Parts: sequence; structure tokens; C-alpha cells
Amino acid sequence: MSTDADLDAVARRVIDTNHYMTLGTRDRGGRPRLSPVYYTAARYTDFYWVSSPGARHSRNVAEHPEIEIVIFDSTALVGEGEAVYLAATARGIRDDELEAVSRRRSGRPPGRAASHRTN
Repeated sequence: MSTDADLDAVARRVIDTNHYMTLGTRDRGGRPRLSPVYYTAARYTDFYWVSSPGARHSRNVAEHPEIEIVIFDSTALVGEGEAVYLAATARGIRDDELEAVSRRRSGRPPGRAASHRTN
């Protein structure tokens, strides 16, 4: 039987070893939109990605900030895959917020810190 600590360790490993997440948004009519985006995580609670404000998923987030996220290794063998499923609220961040996040994330590979910008 898995403990909460075991599940936390799996989630941290999956988040740390992957670079892309599947972002689930919904449009004005409620239709789902799935988008693969390059991300970085801060404190395992905040996820950042860079997207054009004109991208469909960015427009969806601006109208409906409730999102779903799945992070997984698509190269895992059948039966060996692990995934993290998250429900969250998204918002655009300003460039100065991105700079602050990037400074806190020092020690990560360059270019790993990112943000979702909708403004």
C-alpha cells in the first residue's frame, strides 16, 4: 500500500524529470482544448510555461482560468508509466514576475523557467 510520502516522492520525480505537460483548457462553448507546453515548476505548487497571448489555450485561460494538467513520460514502457494529474487555476503573469521566478529557480538549466503570459 502506498503512503502519502510515497505518492509525493513519485509526483516530485515525475515533475522533475519531464519538461512537457499536457494543459487542458476549455473554450467559450465549453469544448476542451489539450496543448503540450514546456514548463517549469516552482515549489511543486506553481507551474510556468510560455505561450503566445494569441494561442487558443491562452485565450481560453483568459476566459476560463480553471485548468487541468497531466505530466508524464511518454517514453515509458507499457505498464511502467507514472503520471501526475492536477487541477489548477491559471493566470497570466507580468515580465517582472517572471524575472522574480527565474531568480528563485537558479541552479536549473537555462531557459527552464517560463511563464504563462496572456497580457
